Amino acid sequence: MIIECPECSKSLRFPGNAIIVKCPECEQIINVEQIILNKRGWRIASIGMILCFHYYFLAILALGLPFGTSNVGVMVLIIMIGTLIAITGLILAITDKLGKNNKMIVLEIIALIAVLSHAYVVGTMGSIS
Repeated sequence: MIIECPECSKSLRFPGNAIIVKCPECEQIINVEQIILNKRGWRIASIGMILCFHYYFLAILALGLPFGTSNVGVMVLIIMIGTLIAITGLILAITDKLGKNNKMIVLEIIALIAVLSHAYVVGTMGSIS
């Protein structure tokens, strides 16, 4: 695992089964179990997934509008932008977990497969006849 010392900002590398780590620079003792995981990847991925799957959430609002779903090009553009944001966030979440020696990335892989398969379906809709 790799963490940053909260006192001197030195990068500390230690085995994954360690419970307590001592910084060689400032002699501070760090309890590894109390380290808070960084959730920035999931924050970015959630914004991207909302953009990617936005018509599932906003379909009820589109029923009341006079133009309805006639603006398909804008929908596809928003879906593709959301897909890129979601993929970036999920890859960040995976690298954060692997950096902390956490191998449980099943949820991220499932979300990545869902986003990629959704982008494939939306991207190939024009070829269906």
